[in-house]
Amino acid sequence: MNYSKRGTDLRWKKKLIFSGVFIQESLLHSIMSRQFEINTKQWLLLVITRGFPTAPDLSSIARTMGCTRQNVKKLAQGLVDQGYIELKKSNTDARSTCIVLLPKGEAFCDKCEEMEEGVQDILFKDFTDEEIETFYRLNGKFNLGLNRLDMELNKGEEGKD
Repeated sequence: MNYSKRGTDLRWKKKLIFSGVFIQESLLHSIMSRQFEINTKQWLLLVITRGFPTAPDLSSIARTMGCTRQNVKKLAQGLVDQGYIELKKSNTDARSTCIVLLPKGEAFCDKCEEMEEGVQDILFKDFTDEEIETFYRLNGKFNLGLNRLDMELNKGEEGKD
């Protein structure tokens, strides 16, 4: 395959960026799973849970993670089984289930916070401050595109039951 010729084609670059998102996620998952006994989605669930001022419900976590409530419940159950969290009925809505960090989950989040700056230093070592600002801005635009894609693809799902 002639990458040098395709490297100037904008359509080809879009394909590489798009596929690169999945490759990067897979690589990050592999790196994290070698370091921790939980996967990256479970790690994200713990970090997001800790970011709420009170124990969040499954639906709040799902909205934040960009996935379904059922997916969050499945991820959460694995963390319950390993002693990181517990699931409790909400004090304000008996229909809602909340995620409560246990001491093991708190300790894991503490460990992640200690590692965070070093990890970011490694990941962004080859970036200038300006490139980080640009990447941040472009990532925001990419997220807008994801939201637009979700809305567009869900148009065809409306009315299906």
